[in-house]
Amino acid sequence: MKNFIYLILINLFTTCLLSQNSDWVYRNPLPQNDFYAIKFFNQNTGIVCGSNGIILKTVSGDNNWINLSIDGSLDLYGMYFTDVNRGIIVGENGLIIKTGNGGITWQKMVSPTANTLRSITFVDLFYGFAVGDNGIIIKSTNGGDHWSVNYSAPRNLHSVYFIDANTGFAVGDSGLIMKTTNSVDTWNAQTIGTMNLTSIWFTNALTGYMTAEFSAPLKTTDGGLTWNTMYMDYMNGHTYCVKFIDQNTGFIVGHYIPICKTTNAGLNWLEWNSTDLFSKNTIYDISFSDTFLFFSGAKGNILKKSGISATKYMGGSKDNFASMYFLDGNTGFAVGNNKFLRTTNGGLNWNINLIGSYSWFEGNTSYPVKVHFFSSVSGYRVLHDYAPGHWYFLETLQKSSDAGLTWFPSFGPTEGYISAINEIGDITYIATSTGIYKNNGSGWALLYNPGVYFPGMSFANQNTGVAIFNVPHTGFFRTTDGGDNWSLTPSTNTNNMSGIQLFSSGVGYIAGDSSLFEQTTDFGNTWNQIPNTLNSRISKIQFLDENTGWLIARNVGYSYINKLYYTSNGGINLVQITSLDSFNVEDISFINALTGFISGDSGVVLKTTNGGLSFVSPISYNVPGKFSLYQNYPNPFNPVTRIKFDITKREAVKLKIFDLLGREMKTLVNEQLQPGTYEAEWDGTNYASGIYFYKLITADYSETRKMILIK
Repeated sequence: MKNFIYLILINLFTTCLLSQNSDWVYRNPLPQNDFYAIKFFNQNTGIVCGSNGIILKTVSGDNNWINLSIDGSLDLYGMYFTDVNRGIIVGENGLIIKTGNGGITWQKMVSPTANTLRSITFVDLFYGFAVGDNGIIIKSTNGGDHWSVNYSAPRNLHSVYFIDANTGFAVGDSGLIMKTTNSVDTWNAQTIGTMNLTSIWFTNALTGYMTAEFSAPLKTTDGGLTWNTMYMDYMNGHTYCVKFIDQNTGFIVGHYIPICKTTNAGLNWLEWNSTDLFSKNTIYDISFSDTFLFFSGAKGNILKKSGISATKYMGGSKDNFASMYFLDGNTGFAVGNNKFLRTTNGGLNWNINLIGSYSWFEGNTSYPVKVHFFSSVSGYRVLHDYAPGHWYFLETLQKSSDAGLTWFPSFGPTEGYISAINEIGDITYIATSTGIYKNNGSGWALLYNPGVYFPGMSFANQNTGVAIFNVPHTGFFRTTDGGDNWSLTPSTNTNNMSGIQLFSSGVGYIAGDSSLFEQTTDFGNTWNQIPNTLNSRISKIQFLDENTGWLIARNVGYSYINKLYYTSNGGINLVQITSLDSFNVEDISFINALTGFISGDSGVVLKTTNGGLSFVSPISYNVPGKFSLYQNYPNPFNPVTRIKFDITKREAVKLKIFDLLGREMKTLVNEQLQPGTYEAEWDGTNYASGIYFYKLITADYSETRKMILIK
């Protein structure tokens, strides 16, 4: 999936910020492409390729990738290297590219087809085959320098494998198996069932294996004359790839299945160490080297594993980050599905730990759902588990006392949600589906269980706190004696509440559905609605102090309609500082009035160091062949238009808007950018109709284009 990223501009923030360049910078856990093929030559040196023409290489065996991508956005599906230097990659629209220096440079070969090529293999240094859509089979007899059509099968082909110089197989849709015994002239067709065949692998001249969509794997012991079904627990999943290390040991990967392993030549296929792998992650390919196995898949997933050591995560993430917290401008955390991410350099790099597997098919599953810190070292995260053999789920609270380096069980597992956590000095309060608990250092004690669900709870001090609830009606439970006693106050509104925050001064805020935004000045004893015109659900609030805060407003039922608002006077004025319509915003974490982070779906993490008026980020990581400034679209426009541009090297880049008289109206971009393709958005709501000009400026390039605003 392409990462469509925009720079969104708004005209007003606060007086003290107007003079500053304002931007949101993406701090995604990269890489984020889908990786369809992987090849490792040893435990340190490997290459992956995938969507949007991405080619990455590592020489450290770690999450340190060199971008070798060619200019273009065609998906790359198949890869074959004869040694660490010489390799060929095939992909969309018949693309064939070749390298002789380990991927440093790539040469585009003349292709005899426009059909997408899915798989490639070589019999020796000279003879090679590639297969793809519409049954295309192409062949090279000179190491990939020249290719010709060898055969056209009746259906799409997904995988090709040669046992020796003469005998090879290609498999595809509707049970199609193609076989050749002379590698030159003829292919014979065979049909096995109706399922789409996705991968084929032989361990010797007689014994081979195939995978199929939503079906059990298949095995032959007579060189492909007959195929028999093998048993695997996850036959309802979509299997993509089968590969064997030796005669007995092999692996199968796919979609909605765990990594499955056999040690008895396919007699049994068992889930392989799923407690630290992704059972619901999509994995496309496998590579073996030394004692290590490497797996590549969707959403930037790259795994490194041996039979002895734990999994090392070598990729990025496009998971939904529902919770995030930053201790300062550098150290922060995000959670998504079964990943827990930590950064110490403001999101430039992320250490990604695998918590567990995420699957409906197995018990003992676990993944993080929430993270929050109350000091520079003390924080909590919540793990979500499905109870084996039951319909309900469990949640466990873990605590860190060393800024997230290590985590230890603190509370649970408990049935239902752990919805709110508060740490005041040496006392911790939590709200769960089974009540409110307190820990003063001597263990957890149940304080109160009114039988309601608490979406939020906040303490102003160790004695005074308020918990909000929505079912069976909305209201507040309030304590002034550290939780020993609680008083019920029905809410004067009927809208569901989503969050609450109290300060030691007695000032506090709640937010919720239908623009619910209320303030208290007496420690939650009474609440008053703050007038606003948001007309949406306020899904998240964060206040730094009694006056300074941010709100996320979301149109319920409509994806990607999110607005971020800022207030410097306790909500009396709400200024929309950016429109975040390219993804669903899930959480915010500001550490001061200027520096903050936003997280959301598709692996989005944004950082601002100037209040958050706008953001800019690449929509492609491919290195363009030249600097370019594209025509804005739409054009004419009302009131929003987008501007795309290409940067070929790390540069200080400016993108400015001018009126017809040459007066500078707005600076959209003013920062150092890495090579790539970017897109900016200009909102002309507060500008008059007419002709405007936009200008891209770097040290080596300058170009101006015209656009028309019509109202």
